[in-house]
Amino acid sequence: MQDVLDSIIDRIPAPFEGDADERKKDNLRAFLFDAKYIPNRGVQCLIKIMSGGINVQFLRHLMSYHRQKRYDIFEVGVVQPKMTPTSILTIGQVGYFLSNMKSVSDAHIGDTFYEEKISRENVDAFPGYEPPKSMVFAGIYPEDPDDYEELEKSLQKLCLTDGSVHFNYESSAALGSGFRCGFLGMLHLDVFR
Repeated sequence: MQDVLDSIIDRIPAPFEGDADERKKDNLRAFLFDAKYIPNRGVQCLIKIMSGGINVQFLRHLMSYHRQKRYDIFEVGVVQPKMTPTSILTIGQVGYFLSNMKSVSDAHIGDTFYEEKISRENVDAFPGYEPPKSMVFAGIYPEDPDDYEELEKSLQKLCLTDGSVHFNYESSAALGSGFRCGFLGMLHLDVFR
């Protein structure tokens, strides 16, 4: 058993690079890897703290690097397996934050969050970020034209939980008013349907 543990320590890298005490002094950089909508609370963003840390007593605002938006932090914590609020997240920790973000479409997976007081030019964003690109499109129309508003409300609710779906209003001479929806692929379309 001890051989297995020693092997894990040797083969698996630490959750952060360099000396932990030095990295704590750096400015906050958090990597967003997942998000989900929680009714009556907003969007829960799951992040990994790569440098610095979040202390909700002193840090009340985060900036999104790619969206270039400011978010007010209401709560930070860890998931174990339920959401457990804490007042601090430090380097190497995986946790969540709740803010005034209203839609999952605002939480772009792979984005970098940083402190508001730091200028964007001084932040090194994590490489590899790309916004979701729709590859499959479908026209969605109500069977009864009177159900158009209900269909719109339903699409908006579904898009709260799936930020990679895009829809635009569309009108067809044969089908009437509807929506053109973009999906990541065929499986994504099937799941959404």
